[in-house]
Amino acid sequence: MAYFFCQNTIPELNHAAAIIRGLTYLLVDQKPELVGHLQRHYNQRGSDIFKGSNVIYELWRTLIEILKDTALPKVYLLVDALDECDSTSSGIFLKLLLHERLKSSQKVKWIISSRNERHVKEYLESPSAAYDTSLELNSRHVAKAVDAFVAFKVSDLTRRKGYTLETRKLIESYLMRKADGTFLWVALVCKELERVSARKALKAVEQFPTGLEPLYGRMMELVRQEDDKEEFKLRLRLLRMVTLSCRPLNLDEIGMIGDFEKELYDSKKYMEDLVQSCGSFLTISKDIVSFVHQSAKDFFSTGQGVTIFPSGLNETQKELVQQLLSLISTSLTRDIYSL
Repeated sequence: MAYFFCQNTIPELNHAAAIIRGLTYLLVDQKPELVGHLQRHYNQRGSDIFKGSNVIYELWRTLIEILKDTALPKVYLLVDALDECDSTSSGIFLKLLLHERLKSSQKVKWIISSRNERHVKEYLESPSAAYDTSLELNSRHVAKAVDAFVAFKVSDLTRRKGYTLETRKLIESYLMRKADGTFLWVALVCKELERVSARKALKAVEQFPTGLEPLYGRMMELVRQEDDKEEFKLRLRLLRMVTLSCRPLNLDEIGMIGDFEKELYDSKKYMEDLVQSCGSFLTISKDIVSFVHQSAKDFFSTGQGVTIFPSGLNETQKELVQQLLSLISTSLTRDIYSL
């Protein structure tokens, strides 16, 4: 089995080439004898098979050869959250998949999960192409999986926070009743509970409402409860910047673009603390800051969280552009090479 989890907020995980590359890597890692297919293509094309405009097709041909290898038994390929890839890239992937699916052997089974995006449904609606299963219509099975996830997360919290048996049972019961079949909701609430002492855990968990949008609203309320008003302003500035950026920013970029005081953004530890103080909206990976999920970004750009832009998104975007131009002007000069 090989799998790939798409994530819109991470450039390395939101396009078709990454999906195919990731699946190929896992298959070869499980069966090293399959590496010969990769080696042959690399010998013919060199590193070009990993880059360029045709990278998707080169990688796809390699993956299909691997799947047809007799050394590989029945295999399941899982691609989660395909809707988080850009529509052009995912469209190419679905065309390749549909074409291969119509002539592939029964030993290869593809499992694709996605929100009900129109462009994804159009490719997969053909009866001969796929078996469509709606999670909404099979909520009972999803609920069982979410309940198991709740039990695991609460067990982990109990071990680390020292909950009593009664506290554990009450928190577990509340999460199971309110989760509404959403893994992300459970994960975010449990992350918030990590910040709360065992003594206050029961009271805290009951403040989190059902549904992602209301949950994000509650998380924003907690961010606003900062006694230090200046610290709260810094958090808002950070959230506005990450919301409007076209790609995830690293800590250094945030420090400069956000116009933070130099002694603050020169400290990596301070910038990390600032990111972590923004509730569970943001995450850091290898110094890259991104939203924990696309729905969190949507909350600030089109949902109730848009109130963090008192002068509007366009005006704030203009201010960021002016800041970038100001930064450029301090380092660039006319005829920089004295030609």
